[in-house]
Amino acid sequence: MNVKQKAVKVNIFGREYTIRGEGDKDQIERLALLVNRKMTEISKLTSETGFGDIAVLACLNMADEFEKIKKENKNNLKIITGRIDEIVGKIEEKIATDGVRQD
Repeated sequence: MNVKQKAVKVNIFGREYTIRGEGDKDQIERLALLVNRKMTEISKLTSETGFGDIAVLACLNMADEFEKIKKENKNNLKIITGRIDEIVGKIEEKIATDGVRQD
């Protein structure tokens, strides 16, 4: 099956890029805007002026944010799984002590 790739033009930190892919145009534009904002933010916080240096610092910053979110999600999953196990345990205990009623 041949999937048609779409071309989306985006501007990141003063440079225009044509992104080709099967993804949603709006999603590509949102991601480009996110990268542009991060590079602009980093450029204001550092004395670096080279495009490549700012891009690398922005990538490192975004990677750090990503890792923190992954860790937070992993911790939340543990909490949720533990809570589900508690609830299942209480249900099983109730069934064991009361039996299952059939009407």
